[in-house]
Amino acid sequence: MTGLSLSRGKNRDLDRFNAGVLSVTVNNEDRAFDPLYTSSPFYGDIVPRRDVRVLANGTAQYVGKILDWNFDFEPNGRQSASLEAADGFHISGTAGVDSGHCHTTVDGCSGERGVVAGFRGVAGWQIV
Repeated sequence: MTGLSLSRGKNRDLDRFNAGVLSVTVNNEDRAFDPLYTSSPFYGDIVPRRDVRVLANGTAQYVGKILDWNFDFEPNGRQSASLEAADGFHISGTAGVDSGHCHTTVDGCSGERGVVAGFRGVAGWQIV
């Protein structure tokens, strides 16, 4: 892991309570987080809407769902993968009711990433 950013709650009593947002960046030079690399141990699992947890000393500090994956490729060969996640407050805040059916949206999913936006299984991710 090369970077982690976590924000949630509010700073002052009169502020609005914000949803928890997580951003994690990992080195991807071995292509372990490449959704098209069939030899990856995570092949088929690099998709939005997966559960993610951040643990510290075995205690969950954050629980949410992955909203999007981003992949960076530098000319010098360095590669990184980043995930953006949000907690249940964000997920419920984007839910809508349409003719008695509830639906949610996935922010930032477009272009080529739309191909990997499907959901397979219920396996979760742990960032330790």
